[in-house]
Amino acid sequence: MGLTRPRTAWDWTVSAAAVPAAKIARRRRGEWEHGSPIAEVTTSHAELRAAAREILPGARLRRRLYWRYTLVWRAPETVES
Repeated sequence: MGLTRPRTAWDWTVSAAAVPAAKIARRRRGEWEHGSPIAEVTTSHAELRAAAREILPGARLRRRLYWRYTLVWRAPETVES
C-alpha cells in the first residue's frame, strides 16, 4: 500500500472524497503522532499505473481511502514439461 500525488481533475475529486472521512476519524480517534519519517509523495496515480504495467504485467492498481492505493500482482504459474 502506498500514496499517490493528485494531478488530474479525477485525482483531486477522489482525494476530496477522503476529506470528510479523515475529519470524522480524527474526531473519533484524535490526532495520532506515529513518529515515522514521512517522505514527500511525488508519483501520480497515472505514473504509478504506467510503471506497474511496464514492470509487472497484469498488476492491478486500486484506489483506496485516504489517498492510498493497493497494487496486487501474482507471478505467472510456470508449467513444467
